[in-house]
Amino acid sequence: MADVKRILVAEDDLSLWPMWDVIVKRCIPSAEVRWAVSSEEAKRLINESFEDDMSFDVVISDLFLAGSETGLELLRSDEVVKSKASTVLVSMAEIENLTENYQSLLPQTIFITKPLNVVKCERLMSPIFSR
Repeated sequence: MADVKRILVAEDDLSLWPMWDVIVKRCIPSAEVRWAVSSEEAKRLINESFEDDMSFDVVISDLFLAGSETGLELLRSDEVVKSKASTVLVSMAEIENLTENYQSLLPQTIFITKPLNVVKCERLMSPIFSR
């Protein structure tokens, strides 16, 4: 099981879950994908993964989530930092706005803009999926 990549996707728009599943499975067919609709739920899953000694390799989060916290707060949380997972922030904002506003806060994060495009997502995320 050590060679299986574990991916956590935090996205409150459930209609996008199949698209993320396609993107992840095209990049890593054997990936195990877990889902959360809020930062709080994602943190719970991350904490459970520590207990199971099965940390996530990648955390993908939309900027705006259900609940009281944003994807930015999730990706900067102690849980994600402790997990050492690669991170991806997704938003409807223009890529220039994302990088200008968040690059200094999330220096190692990949930024992706919606609408999602399988080929674009594969290209942008291939460096983290190949680790």
